[in-house]
Amino acid sequence: MKNFIRGYCTAKGSEKYTSQFKDYSKDLYSTVHNLKLSGYGVGSYSPNGIKEISEIISMFEYLWNSGCNVIDTASNYQDGNSELAVGAFVKKQCLIDQGFRKGLFIATKAGLLSISDQ
Repeated sequence: MKNFIRGYCTAKGSEKYTSQFKDYSKDLYSTVHNLKLSGYGVGSYSPNGIKEISEIISMFEYLWNSGCNVIDTASNYQDGNSELAVGAFVKKQCLIDQGFRKGLFIATKAGLLSISDQ
């Protein structure tokens, strides 16, 4: 894991991120275990076919810039491309803002392998 990006969502980081959207609906965010999380998350599971990684990254960027700080992913989403896209998105955003990762909550699953993993 040579390119592993360390980090996780923190109370302070999620508060800083969500404060940018204070003019949005007061119900946009909920506090869960001291983390301020958007009431909607983005996932990239698609039963209708595999998307290009660049398309998935663009979707993440659009939603991040719109107030969404929750990503749901799994190794079998997009035949493994989802987690690659999450990694590329995080890496790109960390180059822009070192504190970025502290505002982003990522949920993933374990145990279900995609065809490419087998």
